[in-house]
Amino acid sequence: MEAKKRIQMKYFKYSNANYSVPIFSFVGRITTQKGVMLILEAAETIINRNGGNINILVGGMGDTKDPYVQQCWKKIDYLTSKYPNSFWANPSEFFTG
Repeated sequence: MEAKKRIQMKYFKYSNANYSVPIFSFVGRITTQKGVMLILEAAETIINRNGGNINILVGGMGDTKDPYVQQCWKKIDYLTSKYPNSFWANPSEFFTG
């Protein structure tokens, strides 16, 4: 429960934990083999179907020269800005701090 509280407060800007909100995460390299774009494409539907009451984290490194990674990063930027309390990803940070 303490880990959930820390995640929600750090990445989703909660003032305190909300234990009824599920957290889903993917941590791995951002490559076509991992299917990251499938996760990103489904994220908005999942968030909307749950009324925003869900936390989705995506963490991983990717080769910034790879067109697939560039496409993923564009989608990540969109989701992060539109759903800051439900979606978090920053591939260059990879959960430091």
